[in-house]
Amino acid sequence: NGSETCSGSLEWIIPCWQHPFGKELHSFEDRWQMCRLAFQKFGSSVVISDVEKKIGGVSYTARTIRHLQKEIPSVQWFVIVGDDVYQEKDQWKESKWLETNVQWLVVPRGKKSPIPDISGTEIRKNMSEGKPWEHWVSQEVADYGKKSVRSSA
Repeated sequence: NGSETCSGSLEWIIPCWQHPFGKELHSFEDRWQMCRLAFQKFGSSVVISDVEKKIGGVSYTARTIRHLQKEIPSVQWFVIVGDDVYQEKDQWKESKWLETNVQWLVVPRGKKSPIPDISGTEIRKNMSEGKPWEHWVSQEVADYGKKSVRSSA
């Protein structure tokens, strides 16, 4: 169940199974693999979880957090999002519950951002239009992404 790995500070990366706003997504397996490749340099301090695949159906953050709280109750769960996504949180299912039951870590976007100023939307758009996108990701992710784009074409 993973509880033995949650005693320290861990980051869980949870790819979306089915987007609640109907965004078209690459296959879950490809996105899970790209997350694994992107975060492999952090070793065991990052867990790439398929919990939303296991839960099934539309991926609602509140449902996922409730599931995780039930499975691993000793952990305090945080939701890490860019400030652009945080501004849209009121559109999320059960946003009021989330506001009172999880801690939010909001990462600034743009020039004030401590991370590269790029969004998954921009990467997906460039990939689908055949424009350069590889410079935004690690070499391992770029190599995998190129293979998965070719195999899905």
